[in-house]
Order: sequence, then C-alpha cells, then structure tokens
Amino acid sequence: MLTRITGRLESVEGNVATVAPLASVSGGDVMGMAYAVFTPAAFAERLAERPGSVVTLHTIEVIEQHGGGTSFSPRVIGFETRRDRAFFELFTTVKGVGPRKALRALVLPMAEVARAIFQRDATALRRMPEIGPRLAETIIAELHGKVDPFLEGPARAGSQVESSGRGTGSGLESGAARQAIEALVRLGEAPADARRKVEIVIKDQSGDLEADAILAATFGVS
Repeated sequence: MLTRITGRLESVEGNVATVAPLASVSGGDVMGMAYAVFTPAAFAERLAERPGSVVTLHTIEVIEQHGGGTSFSPRVIGFETRRDRAFFELFTTVKGVGPRKALRALVLPMAEVARAIFQRDATALRRMPEIGPRLAETIIAELHGKVDPFLEGPARAGSQVESSGRGTGSGLESGAARQAIEALVRLGEAPADARRKVEIVIKDQSGDLEADAILAATFGVS
C-alpha cells in the first residue's frame, strides 16, 4: 500500500496534483513516472502555489467503482499531514460520505471541520460543498466524541463550549470528565478502567479541571 510520496510537484489541476517521485538514494526524479494524486480542496489550493517544489504527501489508496459496479479504478489521495489523513479516513466512515464527496466538501482545514463537529455547529458544516442539512446532522451524530485528537491549540477552547453545552457538573458527570473518559477509551482503555482513572484524578484534585488536564493526569494512574 502506498502511504507516502515525496516528489516534485509538476502541476495542480482542480484538486489533482501531479507528483514525480524522487529516488530515495539519488534524490533525482524516477524516470518516466508521475502520480496523479487527488487532494482535498483546501490542500489543493495551497499546493497550487508551489509548482516545481518538492513536496511530501501522506497517502491512502481507494478503489472507486463506476457503472453500478461494472468497472473499478484505483485512486491515490494525498494529505499534508498524517493527522489530516486520519481525519479524512474518519470523516468517510459517515454514512453518505464517500471519498469523492469528502474531497469536494473539505474546503476548510481539517481542524476547523473537527471543531465544527465538536461544537455541534451544523451551520458551519452546511457551508461546505456537498453537505446539506440532513448530512450535517448525520456527521455530528456519528463523529461527535471522536474528533478530539484533531482539534488544534486554541481550538481546544471548543471543549469549553462543549462543556457548557452539556451543562456543568461535578465528578464523573461533568463535561470535562466525560471528555477525558471518551478520550481514554479511544486510546484503548476499557470503559470501566477509563472511568476509574478519571474518578481517581478528580478526587485527588481540588477545583475544576479541564478535560486535557484530567487526561494528562490519568497517565500517572495505574
């Protein structure tokens, strides 16, 4: 499976970048070879400003069917970072969102889309191409609680919005505690162990803690 391409960016047409891979030893172009790499709309705009430069794309391969399943063609899809690639893979798990639709829809940076999902902001999602009211609600319903790893820097203030939306509380019923438990479960903890660790942290601390602080403190709990 192709997971990364480093090469010279020959052109960008629409959301398709043509990349001539570099030989890993010599650093020169691999003679006669170039990949057509499909990219999300937001990333394609940035790539279009860099023709001739050397770029690294983190990739996935998908098989697209045509004619009601009578024929198939492979596609390589490229992303700026591994995290963007992971978000795309998560985004396309939503019913009604395939790779082709996701490529056209993602005109915003992945972190902004993740924040809209986290904050249940259906209006922001509906501003994206291909995303109507019903699909926006479906995306939120299926992905809310799964996008925490894709929030960036100050965007984690969105966790405060989420907490206020759920209502304040104490103990394991607080918004911050629930977010920390959900994050631990996504990292592989059993739900019961995640709740136990968060409960220990909350009991040992005075005052209200944000989800990030609770999560960090649980790493020291056995």
